[in-house]
Amino acid sequence: SHIFGCSTRNYYQPNGDTSYLSFDDKDVEDIVTKNIYITQFKDGTILRDEFLKFKLTDGERVLNYIKQTDSIATIDKDFVVRIYSSDGKKLYQKKFNEPIVNASLKDNLFIILTAQNRVKLFNIVSNETLFDQKFNKAYSINAKIAIPFFANKLIAIPTLDGQLVFITLGGKMVKNNPISNKPSFNNIIFLDVIDGDLVAATPSRAISIYDGDSSKIDEKIRDVVIVKNNLYFFTNDGKIIQTDSKLNKIREKKYKFAIFSKSESDGEFIYSVEKTGYLIVNKIDLSKDVIFDISSIDKDLFMNKKCIVYDNNLIKFDSIPKP
Repeated sequence: SHIFGCSTRNYYQPNGDTSYLSFDDKDVEDIVTKNIYITQFKDGTILRDEFLKFKLTDGERVLNYIKQTDSIATIDKDFVVRIYSSDGKKLYQKKFNEPIVNASLKDNLFIILTAQNRVKLFNIVSNETLFDQKFNKAYSINAKIAIPFFANKLIAIPTLDGQLVFITLGGKMVKNNPISNKPSFNNIIFLDVIDGDLVAATPSRAISIYDGDSSKIDEKIRDVVIVKNNLYFFTNDGKIIQTDSKLNKIREKKYKFAIFSKSESDGEFIYSVEKTGYLIVNKIDLSKDVIFDISSIDKDLFMNKKCIVYDNNLIKFDSIPKP
């Protein structure tokens, strides 16, 4: 049993059988930094869904992946931010004098978010600053930090204090939607467009904005995964909630006392790591699962659409038995 002494904490216990998962032979180095879709190892190699074909230099670390343009942002100890294409070509660089939390570049527009929750938008061709505004101080933030989304005429920018700010491509603020207003750990951890609807989530609320309307769900959210235009929300109290892009609930499945560290999908199955040491593999309609015993998880865990990396092991999803 997991419970020693007088601990009153309840632990997740799988119903029925679990089996042990054997590892692939691939050893990887320690993870030095990670964000939502990307991780960097000690030797400078970077893993997205695949290992990128170039390494970062010493002192340079990955900031974030820019999904819309398949590129990455990095920062070095002198606060020089660089944008690379995924084959390692340097697309742009700019020096700052303070820590930057994320950066993204699309066409000639470059946006950064500082650790002080300041948003700046630059035109890299004319070299002018189009937008520069500081938002409310964020006292503590979740390590998952969503990056801006460039739509046709507007840019949706997630801030560290839980707001979604909309500005024009010319830098004029159109509106600013507070997604949720908790005093801490309120930054936006997910932002994407699914089936034409803009969905954003903080650790306490998800909101979908569509056709001038919006809907929300209030849950303690740990992770959000998209599969085939559906969203899967993994909550702090062990629920997996499947919704459409307008947040209408399709199904819900509950794992009592489970704490999901991280979840991902390869498009056919959903893989969730439970903190006390289980890997739960679900069919995407949540009708059937299979549960594996793995050693308990420390903080260095990364998942993408193809594999799990933890404890210096890389486990490919296609090597894992399915429900």
